[in-house]
Amino acid sequence: MTSRVKLIITDVDNTLYDWVGFYVPCFLAMVSEISRVSGIDEESLKRSFQRLHRRHGTSEYAFAVEELDVLNDLHPTLSAVERLRKYGSAIQAFRDCRRERLQLYPGVAETLRELQRRGIRLVAHSDSMIVPASRRLRQLDIDERFDAICAARDTGIPEYLPHAIARVAPHSEVAARTRLIELSPGIRKPNPQALQPILEAFSAVPAEVLYVGDSLTKDIRMAKALGITAVFAQYGRTIDHKLYEELLKVTFWTTADVGAEEAATTNRLTDEAVAINQFSDLIPLLESARS
Repeated sequence: MTSRVKLIITDVDNTLYDWVGFYVPCFLAMVSEISRVSGIDEESLKRSFQRLHRRHGTSEYAFAVEELDVLNDLHPTLSAVERLRKYGSAIQAFRDCRRERLQLYPGVAETLRELQRRGIRLVAHSDSMIVPASRRLRQLDIDERFDAICAARDTGIPEYLPHAIARVAPHSEVAARTRLIELSPGIRKPNPQALQPILEAFSAVPAEVLYVGDSLTKDIRMAKALGITAVFAQYGRTIDHKLYEELLKVTFWTTADVGAEEAATTNRLTDEAVAINQFSDLIPLLESARS
């Protein structure tokens, strides 16, 4: 590993916090409340969510309640605003759960602080859209530890929905307090182009960069394609399998995506990356490179 690390780019979900462990229970709480209000069984709702997620290319589409096909069929005369009000309790159930369950992995905040103290530039890089990705980092109060947050440009608010209703949280409470680097929606990991804007923004060369991530097929493969030292956050693969099975019912991922990741993890294809057991292992990793 290079001893001249000047920039660390880190994945976000399942690298800084347990995304599956927070998102899936919150999503299920929302589905349960929609089912209670609508009378539609939960499995039908999950299938409807997956169709919607695949259409938009994200499992975190912010306006799903307004666009679910099964709710369209149930309420053909309700406007989007009326439907949003009818199912407001479901959205609130998700938010209440998020407030409780979204937590950093141990040592993440302290490690980011130490890396910042050492003068290493830090960038958070997510395959989520820029709004949910940056909002979570703000809610976790680590957004200012990063010199930038890089993610895909958000889809924006649909024309059918008034801005005041769509965005209820004050901008001052959810907007990231750091630079945002937006990618075109079609540029996703493991496409190396997803890293080029970061390298250009910080005038960084691959030999001086570390990339930390939990996905062998996306994060590690992408970093290695550019000659960047890859650090495999293998702790991020320790997930609740029951929650993961629920995620697969609603995710936008294809069967090929899921199969490739599971095969890579099963085969322990870590020979091209340095593996760490916790985020704080980055500090001794940097120390060993300098010695």
